Amino acid sequence: SANDTVKLVNANAIGTALGIGLVWDASIAAGVAGKIIIKGLITAVISAATAGAVFYVSATAGAITATPPSSAGQVVIRMGIAKNATDFLVNPSINPVIL
Repeated sequence: SANDTVKLVNANAIGTALGIGLVWDASIAAGVAGKIIIKGLITAVISAATAGAVFYVSATAGAITATPPSSAGQVVIRMGIAKNATDFLVNPSINPVIL
């Protein structure tokens, strides 16, 4: 990415998996300024989660998942935990595990 820009992460390779945080507002269009939360609570961003569930960078670009990547070559990076069914505590891991 260019300076002062971000891109969607995915767990398919180390070069695409390192995430620094989550977009605060998913309706931000490409090329437009927006807010990124790098650590802390973000509300109403997930649905039907179990409190305490760990979420990881997904193999789908720009998504997080409660199921860690499991295929050879993928990268496991924790992005945070569910506070409750809809709220998420962003706390990205700095220790990726390459499968």
